[in-house]
Amino acid sequence: MIALFLILVLIYLANFKLNPGHGDALAFRYLPYSIIYERDFDLDEFQEKLTTLYPTDLYEYPNGEKIPYYLIKVKGHYLSSSGIGPSLLSLPFLFIPIVFFRLHPESWTIIFLSKLTASVFIALSAILIYLAVRLLSTKKIALFITFIYALCSGMWSITSQILIQQTGSEFFLALSIYFLVKGIKKDKFIPFAGFSLASAAIMRPTNFLIMGIITIYVIHRHRNQFFWYAISSLPPILLILGYNYWYHGSMFLFSQMICNPLGALYKTGSVKMWSTPILKGILGVLISPSRGLFIYSPVFIFSFFGMILVWKQKRELIFKYFSVVVLAIIIIQAKWYDWWGGWTFGCRALNDTVPFLVLFIVPAFGYLKTKRRLFIIFVITIVISFFIQIIGAFFYDNRWNNSPNIDLHQYRLWSWRDSQLLYYIRDIFHEMKLAAD
Repeated sequence: MIALFLILVLIYLANFKLNPGHGDALAFRYLPYSIIYERDFDLDEFQEKLTTLYPTDLYEYPNGEKIPYYLIKVKGHYLSSSGIGPSLLSLPFLFIPIVFFRLHPESWTIIFLSKLTASVFIALSAILIYLAVRLLSTKKIALFITFIYALCSGMWSITSQILIQQTGSEFFLALSIYFLVKGIKKDKFIPFAGFSLASAAIMRPTNFLIMGIITIYVIHRHRNQFFWYAISSLPPILLILGYNYWYHGSMFLFSQMICNPLGALYKTGSVKMWSTPILKGILGVLISPSRGLFIYSPVFIFSFFGMILVWKQKRELIFKYFSVVVLAIIIIQAKWYDWWGGWTFGCRALNDTVPFLVLFIVPAFGYLKTKRRLFIIFVITIVISFFIQIIGAFFYDNRWNNSPNIDLHQYRLWSWRDSQLLYYIRDIFHEMKLAAD
């Protein structure tokens, strides 16, 4: 497992790409400095510098002040618009360089260590998926599923490359899956899932929905463990509720709830956050040319086939709940005003479903082995998914998103001729032609 972990980290770092200006990751690179030196979670001391260096997507507040989207201003303080979760993950990586070497946030060492944090936690999540599948199947199948998870999805092209909310979310969701699968036969592991699910919610508040669904499962199947499950979830929950109360004035007012009405106004002209027609949103996150999950990772088409098998066959109850989790996330993201996930590669909006989706390939695989033609199609989708993630990992930049701004010209998301993938495929062939000449 150590070898597998190191191989994945090296693969994630192999593109030698650093993205110091990625807005979602900026606050998480600066926050450790505030935590260490100021012993607080605000970015007041960095606001002017950040706005000068990265004046991107300025959201206008009611008082007329314009603030970059990665910051919010509450009670006179500038805070991260994405909460504090991922910055806590980076602290062990950044503490020594910050304290003993006095490196500043814009140093390439700090920028690299921020990326290393992301790569390490996504590689760890892949190991957890391997361990979970190993409890269900053979070593070969577990390695096969891990390959799909780690290298045929947005894990490679997105969340291993920059430290964002989904990075920490996917690690803790994978950890939760491991504890829940382990708990099928040894329910003493179920309480640990309470801690990991609550930690996932610190990374991304939408994970409270996942936690709610799994909590129903725990009451349903492991009622004798519910008390300790609830107790273990308290430390992360109290941390985020305390942060919300201290900095936002209400325990239940999350950073994202402050930022997103302004984001909705900027991108759609309305402050309504759940404004996307459900059918349009579902088609968008699944099959739109430049954001569809089935376009960028077509192998996951077979995950939905696996879900059907789980409901038709006698399978462990937890997998039915996992299928509910996947459908719930799809519906939530489909209704969200920013269903396309802003400036990104592929379907970042549904990346949190991937730890669950890969599990459903296990029952699908058993069936596909008996159907030669279907199995060939399945293998082809794996190959396509793998090469698409290579494009994202090695060639993606923000040129397509900015030509023109995808947040303000959303019609481009539906164009096959102007799709993100075709843009980079053409660019690759153009560069190859130039090199040949």
